[in-house]
Amino acid sequence: MDIGTTTVAIYLVDLNTGKILDAKVSYNKQIAFGEDVITRMMYAQEENGLDKLNIAIKETINDLIDNVAKEENILLSDIYAIQCAGNTTMTHMFLNIPPHNIRKEPYIPVFNQCPPLKSSEIGLNINSKGVVSCTPGVASYVGGDITAGVLACGMDNFSTISLLIDLGTNGEIVLGNRDWLLCCACSTGPAFEGVGIKCGLYAVKGAIQRIEISGNKDKV
Repeated sequence: MDIGTTTVAIYLVDLNTGKILDAKVSYNKQIAFGEDVITRMMYAQEENGLDKLNIAIKETINDLIDNVAKEENILLSDIYAIQCAGNTTMTHMFLNIPPHNIRKEPYIPVFNQCPPLKSSEIGLNINSKGVVSCTPGVASYVGGDITAGVLACGMDNFSTISLLIDLGTNGEIVLGNRDWLLCCACSTGPAFEGVGIKCGLYAVKGAIQRIEISGNKDKV
């Protein structure tokens, strides 16, 4: 499960074979309370704000779980584990932990790594004894999603230097190899989604109005 600021994605995996059976993506319902992590951190400090954000992300996840279970004709009780990754702020809100210190100097989150929890403790619709684990983060703006990206591409095992670029609502780049890794982060969502600038739009139907080919028709 990838908990993004704008979108949430889940993959249903058969643990016996490692095969991916299905995948679903949906907008994060927290968007109703703010389009970026800073706005949501500020909203979380309002009365019952954090609880509303926590409910919104759990509703998003549970809807996705319900949909994928129905399509694959499996029981929710047959889902025994969830491995989730997300940026530091999203992970805090997912676990209903105050994230406001992330935006204040010295920008220290409550945690970077947390122990596995039971699904019943969090409120996810899988087996009540199912295990929910969060991929460890690194810092306030370098979360478990980047840790997962590094592990997935294997750049931490390379002798040569590689570059990982994650362009989401939050943007991160990681440079390095098996001896060292250097990461930095920034807000990239506004550049693509038109937040506070003249141009930009979500990747939705109609975002591309038309395509014209001129000159050499062999090149688009």
